[in-house]
Amino acid sequence: MDEPRCPADRDLSLMSRAQLARYFDGRLLDLWLRDRECVTRQREICNLDFAPLWDSQDPAGTTVRVLAGDRANHVVVELRQPASAEVVRLQFELVRSAVGWRIRDISKPTVWSLVDLLSRRS
Repeated sequence: MDEPRCPADRDLSLMSRAQLARYFDGRLLDLWLRDRECVTRQREICNLDFAPLWDSQDPAGTTVRVLAGDRANHVVVELRQPASAEVVRLQFELVRSAVGWRIRDISKPTVWSLVDLLSRRS
């Protein structure tokens, strides 16, 4: 978080399937990779035009606060951009798998869900 640029091996858009599988469940992983393949194939933006973990196209300088959600498998993340007083709240829905907890969906409640965005035809 303190680095001005995220090293390539930590940039989600460049991670391998095996690396992403450490964080996302199978369905979200498949959707994520399908969108990345679309970008490569079409050479343009497909379903995502922002970084969903940050709800931003430019997360530089964003501060993060992690809170318990309203359910045992929900985590709330508060994001603050340096040029704004607005606090953005994202909800991470987790699922327990045989290999540990994984992210099933990320959402900005009542606005967007990552699974819904990635499920659109591209």
